[in-house]
Amino acid sequence: MIALVHLALVLALDPGKGLGQCAVRGWHASDGLAGDWVRAITQTADGHLWIGTQGGLSRYDGASFRRFDMQTVPEMRIHEVRDLVARKDGSLWIGLSYQEPLVLANGAFRARNDVLPLPGNKRARALSQDRGGVISAVTDAGVFQIDGERATELPRPPARLDYTTAVLRDSRGTTWVGSSVGLYALEKDSKTFVPIGNVKAEIGALHEDRAGRLWVGAGDQLAMYATGSQDSFAPGIGKVAAVMEDREGSLWVGGSAGLARLREGRFQVFHTRDGLSDDDITTLFEDREGSLWVGTRQGGLLQFTDRTLSTAAPHPALAAADINCFAEDGQGALWIGTRSDGAYRWKGGAFDHYGPKEGLASASVHAILPLADGVVWLGGSSAGLFIWRDGTVERSPTPVRKPVQVLLPAKEGGVWIGTTAGLARLAGTEFRLFTEADGIPPADVRALAEDDEGALWVSTVSALYRGEGGRFTRQAPSQHVRSFLRDGDGQLWFTTDRDGLYRWRKRVLTKFEMRLDSEQNEAPYSDALGQILDDGRGHLWLTGRPGILRLPKAGLDAFAEGRQPRFEVASFETTDEGHGVVAKSRQGGALRTADGVLLFATARGLVTIEPERVRTNSLPPPVVIDRIVVDGQVVGPERTDGFPPGSGMLEFHYAGLSLLQPRKNRHRYRLEGFDDRWVEAGNRRAAFYAKVPPGDYRFRVQASNNDGVWNETGASFALVLAPHYYQTRWFMLLGLGALGAAAFGVHRARLGALNRQYMAVFDERARLARELHDTLLQGMTAVWAQLGAIGARLPPGAETAKVELRQAQDLVSQSLQETRDAVADLRERARSEGDLGRALSLLAQRLSSENAASCVVEVAGEVRRLPEEVQSELFGIGREALTNALKHASAKKVTVRLEYQVDSVKLTVGDDGRGFDAQAVAGAGEGHFGMLGLRERAARIDAALTVDSRPGGGTVVSAVWTR
Repeated sequence: MIALVHLALVLALDPGKGLGQCAVRGWHASDGLAGDWVRAITQTADGHLWIGTQGGLSRYDGASFRRFDMQTVPEMRIHEVRDLVARKDGSLWIGLSYQEPLVLANGAFRARNDVLPLPGNKRARALSQDRGGVISAVTDAGVFQIDGERATELPRPPARLDYTTAVLRDSRGTTWVGSSVGLYALEKDSKTFVPIGNVKAEIGALHEDRAGRLWVGAGDQLAMYATGSQDSFAPGIGKVAAVMEDREGSLWVGGSAGLARLREGRFQVFHTRDGLSDDDITTLFEDREGSLWVGTRQGGLLQFTDRTLSTAAPHPALAAADINCFAEDGQGALWIGTRSDGAYRWKGGAFDHYGPKEGLASASVHAILPLADGVVWLGGSSAGLFIWRDGTVERSPTPVRKPVQVLLPAKEGGVWIGTTAGLARLAGTEFRLFTEADGIPPADVRALAEDDEGALWVSTVSALYRGEGGRFTRQAPSQHVRSFLRDGDGQLWFTTDRDGLYRWRKRVLTKFEMRLDSEQNEAPYSDALGQILDDGRGHLWLTGRPGILRLPKAGLDAFAEGRQPRFEVASFETTDEGHGVVAKSRQGGALRTADGVLLFATARGLVTIEPERVRTNSLPPPVVIDRIVVDGQVVGPERTDGFPPGSGMLEFHYAGLSLLQPRKNRHRYRLEGFDDRWVEAGNRRAAFYAKVPPGDYRFRVQASNNDGVWNETGASFALVLAPHYYQTRWFMLLGLGALGAAAFGVHRARLGALNRQYMAVFDERARLARELHDTLLQGMTAVWAQLGAIGARLPPGAETAKVELRQAQDLVSQSLQETRDAVADLRERARSEGDLGRALSLLAQRLSSENAASCVVEVAGEVRRLPEEVQSELFGIGREALTNALKHASAKKVTVRLEYQVDSVKLTVGDDGRGFDAQAVAGAGEGHFGMLGLRERAARIDAALTVDSRPGGGTVVSAVWTR
C-alpha cells in the first residue's frame, strides 16, 4: 500500500528561469472574476486570495471565485475597487475609487464610519500598510495613519489630494505620497511634506524592499532611493504601474508595455509571448506559497508558478523531436535517438545530426550504445547495426538481420543485442543467436540487464527470463517488464506494465504494488510503469501514465522489511509549459547524465529534471469552513447552537487554501458524535449528512497541500441539534412517572400536538390523493377494475384470455405504484433545483425517515447540471437501490456517493443489508430486487451498471454514465 504525494513546485519563482519556463494559469470575467481589469490583489490571513477589479471584489479559494458587488454587498455602492489591504487580524480593508473605504471583518462589510475614526464621508484616494501594520490612507479629507483604532492626521502635501496615486510609510517612519504631478516626502516628526524635486512625472507605484530602499515608478522610469544615494532605471516596459520584491530578492516591475524582473543589476523583460495574457500590467502580488500573481488591464488575472519538469532542450531541433532513446559517451557527448529523424550528438555547443544521408539505413533509431574505445553503436528499425567512429557512420559486419530494440555491454566482454526476433551476443568476432534450445524463444526483446551475479535478465513481449551459463529459465512476473535498472548498491529494479515495481536482491524478489488505498478516494492511478532511474540522492525516478514519479529508496526498504506500512510516491505531472507528461516506456528512454541531470523521453519531447533543485511546499494549508446548511437553512460559521428540532439534514462546505495546485489538495472530515472514523474526501469540498439525531456534535475538517503536507489542526464547527420535545429525556420521564391530572394533561397536550401534525400531513396527502383520484389514478383504477370484470365474465375454457387479462391487470397495478412514486420524485426534484445530489439527499431523507436506518449522501467533484434524461435515469437508479436497501434488505446504514468526474458521473449506493446471490439473480430475469428496471434505466442512457452482493454481505449498486 502506498500514499501518493504530489510534489512539483518550489516556494518562489526560480530567478534563473524566465516566465516562459513557468506554469501559468489565467482567469477572466467569464471564469467568475468581477471584471477583467484587475486593480489590486492581496491574501488574507485565512488563505483566501482577494482580487479588486473595475467591477467589484472577488475571492478565490483555489476552486472557484465568489463575487462581491452591488448585487451582493449593499455597502459597495460603486463597483470599482482600487486598493486592498489585508491586516494581521484577518480583516480586509477595501479602497473604492468613488466612495469611502470599506472593511470586511468576521464575514461582514462595514462602511468607514463604523470602523475608521476619519472625518466625513470621504472617498479614499490611496491605501497601504507598513511592516508594523500601520495603515496610511489618503482621502478627500486629508492624509491619515491608523494604528489599531487610533488615527493620526498628517500635514497635507502641496499637491491636491484628488491627484494622489499612491501612499507609503517606510521602515524609517517617512511617509511618501505620490501624485499625478510628482512625489512628496514627510520625514518622521516633521510637519511639512517636501517635494522631491527631480521627480515630476506621474507616480505609478511605491515600494520599499527588504534592504530599506525605496522604489518609485515615475512615468516610464524606475527610481531607487537609498541612504545617501539615488539611481534611475529605464526598464523599457512603458508607464510603470506596479513594483514588488519577491522572497528570492528579485524586483518585479509591471508597466503598460510588459513585465520586467530586476536581478543582480539586470532587467529581464517579459511579454505576451512569455505567457502574459496582456502586456498592460496593473498590479503584482506574491502569495504565501511563492506564486506570482499578475493583474492586467484587459487580460484578467494570471498565476505563475515554477515546475520541476523542464522542456528546455539543448538545441531548437530537439524541442519537439520524437525521442526514442538517450546515451552519453565517454567524451561527455549526449546522444539522442529519434523515431523519424535519425540520431543527434550534442557536445560543448556543437550539434551534429546523423540520418540516412550520413550513412544510417533508417531514420528511426531505437538503441544507442557508446563503448570505451570511442565507438558508438546505433540500432533501429532497419536490419543491422551501425557504427559511429570519429564522425563517420558505417554498417557493422555483425550478421544481424532484424530491427534492433536494445543494446547492453556484457560484463564478461562483448555486447548483448536484443532484436525483434530474439536475443544475440557478439564477443569479438564470435556471434551467437539464442534459440529455444537455450531456454528462450525467438521473441521480440524489449529490455536487458545483468544482475550483481552476472546473470542476464531478458524481457520479451510475453515473458521474463534469467540466464546463467548460456541457459535461460522463465521468471515471475509474467507481465511485460518494460525497463531494468541496476543501482549503485547492486540491486536490480524492474518495472512492469500492470503489476508495479519489483526488486531483485540476494536472489529474493520483492514486489512493490503501485496501488492507492481505496479509502483515500484518490483519482484512479495506473500501475503501468516505464523507465526507471537512480538519482544518486536516495530516490528512484519512474515514468508512468500519471507523469514522472519519485520514490524514496529508504522508504522502499522499510516497507519491504515490514518496518512501515506504506511508502510515499511523489508525482510530477506537468511541465513548465503546462502540458501533461506522457513518458515513453522504451528501454533507453531515460538517462542520468554525468552531472546528475535526469532526462526523459515523452510524447512532447525532451523533459529534464535537476534533482537537487526539487523543493517541496512545506506550508500546511489554512483550512476554512465557508458555509453550513442545517435543515435547508444557511447559517454562519459563528453560530453554534439554537438550531430548532428538524430532520437532521446537514451540509458543510469547506476548503484547504493551498493555491499552488489546488486540484491536488486533499481533505478529510469527521462529524464527531456521528462518524466513527475520518472520511477521506479527496478534493471534494462538501460533506452531506442525512437523518442526524439530536445531540451535541463537532464537525472537523483537515486538509493537505499539493505536496501532501497536512494541516492536522484544521477547522471545526460545533453545533447542538435540539430534539423534538417528544425525544427529550425529561418528557419520557414525565410521561412514565406523571400521575393524576397533571400526567393526563401532559398526555392530552402531547396527543393534541401530534394530532395537529398528523392532520397537517393528512390534509396534504388528501389533497394529492384527490387530484390523482379525480384524474390519472381514478382512470387507471377503473381500467384495472374493468379488466377484472371482463375476466370474470369470460366463459369457461377461455383460460388464455383470462391469463392475458390478469397480466394486463398486473401491468396497470404496477403503473399505479410507479405513478405514486413519481409524485414523490417530482416534489423532491423541484426542491433540488436541478441538483442531482440535492435530489438524492431529499430522497434519502424521505426514505430513511420511514425506516430505522442511517443514510449518508456524499457528493464529490465539481457539481454540474446533467442532461435531463441522464439525471432522471440516475435518480431512478438511486431510488430503486435505496428502496431495495431500506425496505427489502433490512439495512441499518446506507451510503450514497455521487462522483462528478471530468467526462463521467458515477453513482454508488452501498448498504450493510442481508444481500443476495448476485450471480443467481443476474440469470433469473425480472422480479428480483428490481434488477430488470435498473438494467433498463442504465441502458437508456448507455450507463455501465454493476451490482455486487452476496448473502449476508450487503449490496453495492454502481452506475457510471460517460459523455
